[in-house]
Amino acid sequence: MADSGRKREISEDPHELEKEIRKRRNFGWEDIARVEKLYIAQWRIDSPFPHPWWEPFKDAGPLARCLDEWLIMEVSWSIRSKSDWRRKYKDKQIAKKWKQEIIEQIRDRTKFARDVMKYVFKELEWYERLESHFMGSSGFEIGINDYITTSDKAVDKELKQTLITQVSQVVAEFGDDLDYHPGSDEKVVDIVHPSLFPLKYNITPIVNDENVIKIPEFNRGVQFVKKGLGDYSKTRKFQWIPALLKVEDGKFCFKSYINNLHPVKHKELYETIANVFNAIIPGLNYTLTRYASKEFLRMNIPDHHKAYSLEYLEIREELRKVLCSIIYKDDDEEGDEEGDVEGDVEGDVEGDEEGDEEGEEEDEDEDAVLQEIDEFEEYKSEYLVGVKPKWKEPPEFDKVIDVRSFDNLKVIVKLANIELTPEKPTYDGGTWHVEGTINEDIVATVLYYYDMDNISESRLSFRAVFEDPKYEQHDRFYPEYLYGIKDEDLMVRNLGSVEAKEDRVVIFPNMYQHHVDPFELKDKTKPGYRKILCFFIVDPYHTSVVSSDKVPPQQDQWWNDEDLNYLYPGNTKEDILKLKQGDTWPMSLTEAFSIRKQLMEERAIDGVEWDEPFTRHCALCEH
Repeated sequence: MADSGRKREISEDPHELEKEIRKRRNFGWEDIARVEKLYIAQWRIDSPFPHPWWEPFKDAGPLARCLDEWLIMEVSWSIRSKSDWRRKYKDKQIAKKWKQEIIEQIRDRTKFARDVMKYVFKELEWYERLESHFMGSSGFEIGINDYITTSDKAVDKELKQTLITQVSQVVAEFGDDLDYHPGSDEKVVDIVHPSLFPLKYNITPIVNDENVIKIPEFNRGVQFVKKGLGDYSKTRKFQWIPALLKVEDGKFCFKSYINNLHPVKHKELYETIANVFNAIIPGLNYTLTRYASKEFLRMNIPDHHKAYSLEYLEIREELRKVLCSIIYKDDDEEGDEEGDVEGDVEGDVEGDEEGDEEGEEEDEDEDAVLQEIDEFEEYKSEYLVGVKPKWKEPPEFDKVIDVRSFDNLKVIVKLANIELTPEKPTYDGGTWHVEGTINEDIVATVLYYYDMDNISESRLSFRAVFEDPKYEQHDRFYPEYLYGIKDEDLMVRNLGSVEAKEDRVVIFPNMYQHHVDPFELKDKTKPGYRKILCFFIVDPYHTSVVSSDKVPPQQDQWWNDEDLNYLYPGNTKEDILKLKQGDTWPMSLTEAFSIRKQLMEERAIDGVEWDEPFTRHCALCEH
């Protein structure tokens, strides 16, 4: 790179290079492209896992699915949510009754009701084989679709009761100073939450790979770790801090502290949480395997004009030829007139009058053909070629994941209670969201509903987002009739919900938005609650996510606790204080609350930025 006519050495670290380039006023697209190539070379990871922060129109998002495919999944779930469905669907009498009911119920929604029904029953066999192969006797089942798993018996009663007792002891330490989640109207109690004492760039000291204390600054390279990440995917200020899990004697145990859970006072709770995690591994392995494998389309719909019949294409071509002949004829005659420069004035006047009449006739002919084309196009939906659902072969799982095969597994732990009272008897539900940012790169969520009392049915809803189908510009029929998408529609699809019942574990990839549906007290004269344990699984291929083994605890109460001196080995405390250069450190709870507020404000879903793919509307003129 040249500067002021002189060649000089430039660091090939993209972060430093970008800072240097931006100091100059005359940097161009070539400079930006060079920096981005360096970021990709340095930061891109070889991970099989997609992400939910994709940028539209970059072919980075999930594939669009046609109406009949959504219908297949809906009918399948309606059967698989029934008790004892594995036996019933193979019972000839029950199956016959179900098939008749299905055809009758979906007849108005598809031309291929019988084919949809046949596909569903073939797929039920596949689901049963999957559960047998991946989940065995663990109690896990495939849920709403082939990415989500649930179990009501993965965690045994003794382990559950131990968890209840030990978490209650943590809550008791709060006394009257419960940490209510901001904005929850004092209904959600944060017992352990990653937004308290997070890593804050330019503030939080860490131990780097050379075992040196430093204060990291934000590096934009995180935006290039995976393909198709939108600018909104990252945060420049914060990162949740995961704990480190390692396998010992065939089981995971924590090898670094869970942020905001004292590792000495609550050592036994650490063991209990690890035991719960070990119990859910079969379901987690399946969900991660499905998420890491190639996306499975049940029905391949032809792109744009290929979806229309040959008759439509022939009529359209004929009308196009007629229109072109009129236009080109008009152009030829204009050319002849421009070439005729001789003749008397009287002849010119007579010729103009005749030409005007002929031109008007040609305009009328052109308008007539255009009108015929418009009328023809208004009925083009009748020429769409139907694609029958047809079972071929089950999808391949081309990347089998076993979390026990990784040297380190980074997991963010969360414990929270929703507590209702006669004075506040209703929970209004949560907002649609995915978990975290690319800074944490969460690939899956595990929810364990371990204790409930006196609340109405509670459900967890899911919705999916997808890329545009391949339609022609301004063709509203193709996306509407085949995909159910109209102009200005939100590009999401509600998948349904699972009941969030006591003892249930729900595992799903961090590709779907989810939210808690509203619920309330059953008996409005008594209090009620719902308690959850959550695991957010960091992409195990993403090594740049800083875990708690690299972050000396920031809490002032931990800093001054002699039992935790092992978390500050050697001269760690002295080195940190030197690095902070007189700044107040460690951090008080009041400061942590202030930082949590900043984090939540930055990550708040406002339907404009953080939620981008899920708030994108269909625009038929964008192609």
